[in-house]
Amino acid sequence: MSNAASGIALQNKSKDQARFDSNPPVTDVRPVTDVRPVTDVRPVTDVRPVTDVRPLCFYFRTISEPIKEFQKELKLLLEENYQYVRDGGSKRRTLLKLNDIYTDIDITISDENSQGPSEIKCTDIFNSTPGNSIRTVLTKGISGTGKTVCVQKFIIDWVEGKSNQDVDFIFPISFSHLNKKGNTSLIGLLREFFCKIHESFLGPEYKTIIILDGLHEYQSSLSFNGDVFRDVKKEASVDVLLTNLASGQYSGVLLWITSRPVTATPLLQHVDRVTEVKGFNDQQKKEYFRKVYKGSHEKAEKVISLMDQSKSLRALCAIPAFCRILSITLKNTDENIKSLTQLLASFLSHHICQLKESNGEAGEVSKEKVILNLGQLAWHLLQNGDKNGEKSSFSSTQLQEFGIQDNEYKVLSGLCTEEAEDNDDELIYSEERKFSFFNRCVQDFLAAVYVIATFTRDKRNPIEQTTSTKKWMTKATMFDVHKSAVKRAIKTREGHLDVFVKSLLSLSEKSNQKFVQQVMAWIKSDSAPLEWKDDNDKTKNYISKKLNRDRRQKTEGCSAKLIEFLSELKDEAILKKVQENFKQKTQDQTVSQDMIMVLQTNEEVQREFEIKNFMKEDAGLQNLLPVVQITDEAKMNKCNLSEKSCAKIAESFRKYDSSVKVLNMSENELGDSGVKDIISVLHEEKCKIENLSLLCCGLTSESCEGLSKVLQAETSRLQELNLSNNNLGDHGVFLLSLGLAAPNCKLHTLRLASCQLTSKCCKELSSSLQVAGSALKHLDLSFNDLQDSGVEHLSAGVTKLETLRLASCNLTEGCGHHIGALLQSGELRDLDLTNNRLKDPGVQQLLSVGLASPTCVLKRLILKKCEITLQDPICCKVVLSCLKSERGPLRELDLSYNHLQDSGARTLIPAAVDLPCRIEKLRLACCSLTEKTCSLIGSALGADRLAHSCLKEIDLSDNNLRASGVAALCDTLRLPDCKWETLCMALCNIEEAGCQELANALRRNPSHMKLLDLRFNHPGDDVDKIFKSLKTDSRQIRFEGGAEFRLRKGEDKYESSLTLDEDSAHQRLFLTENKIRWGEWELPLPVHLDRFDCRTQVLCEEELSGRCYWEVKWSGLASVGVVYASISRKGEGSNATLGRNDKSWCLECSDYKYSAWHNNKETPVAQQPSGCHRLGVYLDWLGGTLAFFKIKTAAKQRKFTLLHTFKHSFSLPLHAAFRIWCDSSVFICPQRGDKKAA
Repeated sequence: MSNAASGIALQNKSKDQARFDSNPPVTDVRPVTDVRPVTDVRPVTDVRPVTDVRPLCFYFRTISEPIKEFQKELKLLLEENYQYVRDGGSKRRTLLKLNDIYTDIDITISDENSQGPSEIKCTDIFNSTPGNSIRTVLTKGISGTGKTVCVQKFIIDWVEGKSNQDVDFIFPISFSHLNKKGNTSLIGLLREFFCKIHESFLGPEYKTIIILDGLHEYQSSLSFNGDVFRDVKKEASVDVLLTNLASGQYSGVLLWITSRPVTATPLLQHVDRVTEVKGFNDQQKKEYFRKVYKGSHEKAEKVISLMDQSKSLRALCAIPAFCRILSITLKNTDENIKSLTQLLASFLSHHICQLKESNGEAGEVSKEKVILNLGQLAWHLLQNGDKNGEKSSFSSTQLQEFGIQDNEYKVLSGLCTEEAEDNDDELIYSEERKFSFFNRCVQDFLAAVYVIATFTRDKRNPIEQTTSTKKWMTKATMFDVHKSAVKRAIKTREGHLDVFVKSLLSLSEKSNQKFVQQVMAWIKSDSAPLEWKDDNDKTKNYISKKLNRDRRQKTEGCSAKLIEFLSELKDEAILKKVQENFKQKTQDQTVSQDMIMVLQTNEEVQREFEIKNFMKEDAGLQNLLPVVQITDEAKMNKCNLSEKSCAKIAESFRKYDSSVKVLNMSENELGDSGVKDIISVLHEEKCKIENLSLLCCGLTSESCEGLSKVLQAETSRLQELNLSNNNLGDHGVFLLSLGLAAPNCKLHTLRLASCQLTSKCCKELSSSLQVAGSALKHLDLSFNDLQDSGVEHLSAGVTKLETLRLASCNLTEGCGHHIGALLQSGELRDLDLTNNRLKDPGVQQLLSVGLASPTCVLKRLILKKCEITLQDPICCKVVLSCLKSERGPLRELDLSYNHLQDSGARTLIPAAVDLPCRIEKLRLACCSLTEKTCSLIGSALGADRLAHSCLKEIDLSDNNLRASGVAALCDTLRLPDCKWETLCMALCNIEEAGCQELANALRRNPSHMKLLDLRFNHPGDDVDKIFKSLKTDSRQIRFEGGAEFRLRKGEDKYESSLTLDEDSAHQRLFLTENKIRWGEWELPLPVHLDRFDCRTQVLCEEELSGRCYWEVKWSGLASVGVVYASISRKGEGSNATLGRNDKSWCLECSDYKYSAWHNNKETPVAQQPSGCHRLGVYLDWLGGTLAFFKIKTAAKQRKFTLLHTFKHSFSLPLHAAFRIWCDSSVFICPQRGDKKAA
């Protein structure tokens, strides 16, 4: 039996076989009624959980002496055949006891009633669950993960009395020995391998397990449409016998089948349990190496250290077979291995380098023989296996046929192993003496090396077998070789050629061409430089076209294979293709193990992994956790994770040496109990997490207690923590403050926006931040009711903060003095006061006390929507004084969304754009400015001042500038000393003439401009032509969303384009362009994390966080509104229903009335539809306004009637949302006028 998991052949001979064969057959098989005096009684307490239903007398029976003797000698023979593994990597053949090196392997089991895969040991796979009898088990796993070793361990533990002692007999058979068998009975088939088996052993009187290992090596396909019978003596084809076994027709037999995933599919619906071998986790890898190098601690630690240095190598070592290859390869090398091809190349090089030591001067000859002779044999066996499905083994005669003599075989013993040592008759597997390669992947790799070497030397395609003279005379290209290999692999259902093709493709990559050149030197061939880039590009295109075709035909297995091939060629779009392939899957909702390996070895994934793209439901999480642990930044936000998910995630952090430094679990309903598991991970010494985001996770102050302890722990590495949008309250901040004040605390960034805080928490924070060793530099307290008193507390103790965000904190002009005090700290560089009622007096105090202070180092000041007008004379004087100060530190000033008007700009502009002011970025969006301000900018920045101005970015969006304002700015843009890099004039009533003026100005002085934003204006149809010559890789010109209606003054000028998110739509909803209607039946849509499974709702893709407007037409009964993306998608509770929770706002519309809903509270609307079914929705996110209008058209005039306005301080981006009732629909009206986009 081949040891596919470790690449070490098993010993298949027994010294006692002849003795056993000489014994007479078992004939004294006593029926159950023959109950002797109790000598070997199996009490009820010795029985495992019920796995099948047997007569009660089964548990109180006696076993006759002849059967005991059969059991004894069967165990002896199984022990002889299964207790050892062969160390094929040694120069001399050695045997290792399985239990000396055996390491547990991760095996998962998926039950129908479970929430996802759970783990199980190989010796427990027949253990049943309540109400579920287990008689047939299918174990699947990709090549090398350890399926055969699991079988071996199961057998040895039974033989040694360690497990499954309620089992009477175990009969293992390899599928490769069932090929080309004629009609036979089940008992007859077993007697071909176990000659003295009695038919009663297959009845209910005994508990018998038949193990069939390696379904992928079976030549025929299993069909469950044949005859059904239970008679063990009835003859039929082997296929029929196997399907009756798998269906559980033989009442006394338990069956265990192992297979690769691609051949396991037909059995999935016919077995009681499906398990999957995942391979080693990180701790098991280390345990395995330490067992292999028992007595040589330094060697073990060296291999472990080298493995840990490469993420790709760590991923590969999840496959036990590769662990053994690695342990051999890295004995004498420190090579940095990053792929399977490099691992196998190092393995081959290692043995070739040993040839001279083994064979003296003949070693040089042996190098050529390894590549050309042994490689040709490998290729021959691979083709033969492809044709007839047989196991790739070979005899000494075949070795000689390919030019390798008996005395040379010993030299090659590191690459090949002998399956048998003598020719005695066997109890099991009566076959002639055979050889095989150390591991199947070694054979495939050597075959690929042979093909690429002969192609490079002879310029012919060894794969293409043809007698065509024309083809033989035409020199083949590497693309021809690739194409032939891919074609052959696609036709092979069992995947026998997959590793060969992947090795072939990888060897042609630039990163592996050094090894190919070494191979050419070994075979003494002078080859030209290897220029295969064009061939590789052609191969990528060829495979991609096949992939697209197979997706349309929905051939899932073939698509996965093609993606693996592209991965070997370093296809830049490989992640997108894996994601598209996963979305297409209908049978299995999890990512396959092959694709897991592709993800783990991808360098982009190793830097950042967004798990949502590869999950359809929570059950798919378990498969992806090994990928999560290998990345630096794990994005697990918006994945519908739950408390149970956290337990799985925490367990994976313990099992693996995680590389995760940034963990984002935001917008999942984890709750305090779920986060408790994550907190336990942070206490682990090996945990590397530095940045943790738990935004909007349903947390309370309870979680703060655990996080506070983490901050106080010496082992903690946590530096950034985001707890925004959780109901922590003041008590939660009090608990966190204890951690912040601890000497071991390393936290430098803390985000507590929208956490239901008041001024009370500021006192605790201020106190903790005064501690001498405080590391906190960046603090966000936005969207909390801190009021002026909260800022007063902060100003008393905050001396080390560099960034402070206090947006929407209900501050007034009375706190200006306290904010000024904050600026005197000498550390604060970034201050955000957005959406507070500071007004001119508050700004006056802030600037005079703070910005004017000699200790102030503020670089960035955000005063958006603070009710500032700059009309107060005293305030204007202070502003001018601060901006003109030579020591003024300010570099960025944002006064957007303040009603400055041209008069306020007249105070600001001259001081802001000229020396000694050093402001580089000035934002004045939506400040009620006109073309007069543009003229003011032009006059303030005359030719004599422009060269000294520091201004590089200016934002004038959403102001009524018109063509004359543009013309004034163009006068400045044309000047050679103008260094503006960014100019934003979105929604500024600019028409085609203004665009033409800007284009002409940029042509005069194009060197500095990087971004010109002209979105949402009316540039006309020729806008592409106007700016065509000015758009470059380094310069972006935006003019999308243009239309004539943008010139209007009402809310509808903010009209936005909405795109329905099909992944969120309930299956009952039919989406056609912009229309949503109730369907007569549920659509067969794929499972998706974002999909509403109970409520007939759908969201739009766009994140809304500015001023937006859209219109809809509705019929029947519908709700129109907005939601946070974190709204629940599962279940029919209020947390998943539009308007019935604190994450959604909507207007419910029927033929008779309107109702406004938020947080499960209904507000009746006085207006009635009165036959009008058109609705306008206006959102001013920053202003906290969501308004609904009834729109009626009469005499070509549109009349707007305000229905309801929600006022709320929005803290997260919103999404448009719709709920449709039975026989109802909603139509999203398209934008009016010209919708042309760049």
